[in-house]
Amino acid sequence: TEMIKALTAMNFEEMTKKEKNLSNATNFIIRQIYTAINNDGNLHKLQKEVMDLVEKTLPKMNEVREKSYDKKIQKALSEGKDTSKIKKNLVEMPTPTSWINYGRLELFLKCSKNPDYLALPIQSAQETIKTVIQDWKSFFEALKEYKKNPSKFTGKPRIPSYAKNSKKTITFSNQDAVIKDGKYLKLPKTKEKLNIGKIGFLKKNQKLMEV
Repeated sequence: TEMIKALTAMNFEEMTKKEKNLSNATNFIIRQIYTAINNDGNLHKLQKEVMDLVEKTLPKMNEVREKSYDKKIQKALSEGKDTSKIKKNLVEMPTPTSWINYGRLELFLKCSKNPDYLALPIQSAQETIKTVIQDWKSFFEALKEYKKNPSKFTGKPRIPSYAKNSKKTITFSNQDAVIKDGKYLKLPKTKEKLNIGKIGFLKKNQKLMEV
């Protein structure tokens, strides 16, 4: 009972719901971009909304990339290093698979101030995006194999589906999930601490935990 009260106070359930929301939001954006680019006719409403937002957000994304580039150049120069291999990596409008990319997608969610992205601790949000992207990469790998050997499949691979459960496993980094005094678990966005006893001792080099 005390454990349940503590978990409730620490908003575990709320965080797992937010995790599901970001997972679906990320998947939604990729789906709209992918289907829009592969659409031979007019874009439907949702595709157009996402593509318009991408176009609107590109200048801000590239502003961030420009600043990052300038910092890298200045750092390299101050250290007497070669700068010829430092690239700006500016972002362009999507091609069929160019946005199945963590760096671009995470930057887009951040610069467009996506509410589901902002609702989670930054490291947790980043892990969610990486998971969705991996699902899409697996889809493309399966699709490629299907085209070569369709007999190995029961049907054509489908694009990743949305999470249907009301909650989803959330990952915290060791920057967010902190063990205090060897037994108290402290999570972000709450002042509550949970006494987890001996399991509070993290394994050496452990960086992530799941709830």
